[in-house]
Amino acid sequence: MAGIAGIIRWGSDSVPPDGIEGMLEAIRHRGPDGLYAETRKNVALGHARFLLHKRERNKTQPVWLPDRSMGLTADARLYNRAELLRTLGAVPWFREIPSDAELLLAAFERWGEECVTRLRGDFAFAVWDQTKGRLFAARDPFGVKPFFYHASSRGIAFGSEPKQLLRLPGVGSEPNDGVIVDYLVYGRHRAFEETFFRDVRRLRAGHTLLALRNGVSQRRFWPAPVPPEDFRGSSRECTEEFSALFRESVHQRLEMDARAAVHLSGGYDSSAVAVAAATARLTGPPKQRPLTVSLLYPGLACDESLYSQAVAAQTGLEHLECIAPLEDPSPGLLDEIRKVDGPTPDIRWQQWETLASMIKGRGCKVVLTGLGGDELVLDPDYEFDLWRSHQFLSALRYCWSDPRVLRTKARKSRLIRLLRHSVPQEIKQLLRHWHPRPPTPIPDWVNPALVQEHRSYLERTASHPDEPTFPDLARETIARWHIDPAALWVLELEECSCSYAGFESRHPFYDQDLVTFVLSIPFRTRLQLPAVFKTLLTTALGDSLPAVVSKRGSKVHFNYYILELLGKEWPSLSRALSDPARLASGPYIVWEQAARHWSHPISSELAWFTSARPFWQLADLEIWLRSLNRCCKRYTTTNV
Repeated sequence: MAGIAGIIRWGSDSVPPDGIEGMLEAIRHRGPDGLYAETRKNVALGHARFLLHKRERNKTQPVWLPDRSMGLTADARLYNRAELLRTLGAVPWFREIPSDAELLLAAFERWGEECVTRLRGDFAFAVWDQTKGRLFAARDPFGVKPFFYHASSRGIAFGSEPKQLLRLPGVGSEPNDGVIVDYLVYGRHRAFEETFFRDVRRLRAGHTLLALRNGVSQRRFWPAPVPPEDFRGSSRECTEEFSALFRESVHQRLEMDARAAVHLSGGYDSSAVAVAAATARLTGPPKQRPLTVSLLYPGLACDESLYSQAVAAQTGLEHLECIAPLEDPSPGLLDEIRKVDGPTPDIRWQQWETLASMIKGRGCKVVLTGLGGDELVLDPDYEFDLWRSHQFLSALRYCWSDPRVLRTKARKSRLIRLLRHSVPQEIKQLLRHWHPRPPTPIPDWVNPALVQEHRSYLERTASHPDEPTFPDLARETIARWHIDPAALWVLELEECSCSYAGFESRHPFYDQDLVTFVLSIPFRTRLQLPAVFKTLLTTALGDSLPAVVSKRGSKVHFNYYILELLGKEWPSLSRALSDPARLASGPYIVWEQAARHWSHPISSELAWFTSARPFWQLADLEIWLRSLNRCCKRYTTTNV
C-alpha cells in the first residue's frame, strides 16, 4: 500500500517542490513510515513509504544510479528476489542488501523495458531516464498496484491515486462522460485506460508505459502472445504441481518482518489460503505467525461461520472473529466516494474498519485474501470442448449427469448452451444475417443521446491483436477472466479501500507463475479430477481442508449483506435524489424513467439488487458529482 508520485517537464522549466509535496500529502495514508521527495530541475519523484522489511529500514526512495542518469520510484513487492539477484550477478553500486526498488532499478539498467518479463510480484513503478529523456513505467499483470497519470505537451505527472493529479493546476476535475455512461449501462466500472476524470488516465494491468516529448504509449507484456506449453503429466502430477505452486505463492506473500492476517470467509478460496499459511516455514519469531480473521453474518444467507471456525480450528492459528457491522453506512458514504475517486464506493467500508481495528492490535500490516480463486479454479464449460472434439455423447452426458453440473443445479442451462453451441457456423451466420445480434441492452433511464455519442466506448472489449490462442475453450475462458477490466477494477477498489484502513492486501491466487501453470493444463486433465466443485483446488488441497469444507460443493453470495446495508442506506439515498431540478446527474439520465424504477419496494431477494440498480447507482453518481468542486484543492504550481 505504499505510494508513488512524479512530475516530469519536457522543457527546461523547473518543477517547484510544492507540486510533488502536495501530491504526496494527498496519499499520506499510504506512507505511515514517511513521505520522501526529490526535485532535480525538470524532474520530481516522490514516495510514500510503508515499511515491511528490516532490510529497507535505512532505505528511502526515489533511488538513483550513482551518476544520477536514472531515478526510480516504486510501490513494489517482489517475490523472486533471490532469482533476480542470482541473474543480475554483481551490481557495482549495491552497497548492502538491496531494496526492492534498487533491484528494480538494476533490472531496468541491465535489461531495459524487457525487465518486466523477469519480475514476479505486485508492482507499479516509474523510471526516469535522463540520458534518453524518457519515462518508463510498468504495472503488474493483474493490476494489484495502481498507477494513474496525466500527460500534456508540457510533461507528464503520475501517482498511485487520481486525487494526486487533481491537485495540480492544468489537470481538470471534469467528469469523463464516456466512462460514466459505460458505468451506468454495465452497472460497474471497466478499468480500461480511461478513468472517471477526463484528464486522468490509467496504466492498464500487465502493461508498460513509455512517455516521450512527442507522446505517451502503452504496451501489453502479459499475457504473452504465445500460450504456455501444454502440461503433459497425469492428473495426479497436475494437482501436486498446483499444490506446490499455490503454497509457494502463499508463503512468498508472508515473507516479511511484520505479521500477516488471512481474511477467512469460510469459502474454498480463503480456506485454502489459510491452510497454506499455517504450514509456512517463516524465519521470524513465533509471534509473527499469521492469524486468521473472520466476519460473521448471523441470520443472513451469507454466514459461513460453520466453515470458517472449522478451518481456524484445523490450522491452529490464532483466530479472531466479529459480527459484520450492519449500521447505516450513509454517514461515511461521501468519504468513501472521495477515497476511490469515483461513484463506485464500497459500502462495506465499516467492515474494513472493523477488520483493521482487530488486526492492528495484533501487529498485522498485511492481509491475504482469496480473491482470484473463482477466476482460476472454477471449472469452465467442458461440454463445449468435448463437443468440439466430436465426443458428442460425452458432452451430453457431462451436461446431464456430471457431479460438477448437478451440484450447481445447472443441468438445463448447460444443455441449452451446448445445443446453441453445436449449431453449425454456416447456419449461425445465416441466422445473423436475417436476425442480427441485438446491441448491448441500454437501460431506459440512461440518456440515449449520450449513449449514442459514446457508443464506441460501450463496445470496447479487452481483446488484443496478440491474444494467445489456446487448444481448448476452457483455457480461453480462464485467460479471458484474467484480463477482464471489470474484474481487475475489483482488485483496484480493494487495494484502495485497504490502504485507507492501514494495511496492504495480497492475493495468492493472482500469482503469475500459478496462473501460467493453470493455463497450461489441458481440459481433459482437469476433467479427470475426482472432486465435484473447484476440482483443481479441492483435489490439490482436499486433505488439508476440514471435511465440512471440502464436501460442501457450493459458495455463497455476499450480496445478501450488501442488500441489508442498502436497505439501511435507502432514506439517505432518497434525499440525494429528491429534487430533480437540482440533480448534478441530470444530463446522464431520463428522470421520468428512473423515477419509475425507484418505486420498487425494498426486498431481501437478490433479484431486487439488480432491479434497484438505477437507484443506488444514480445516488452514488449524484453524490460524487456534487463533491467534485469541494474535494479537489488547487496548488499554485505552474501547469504540468
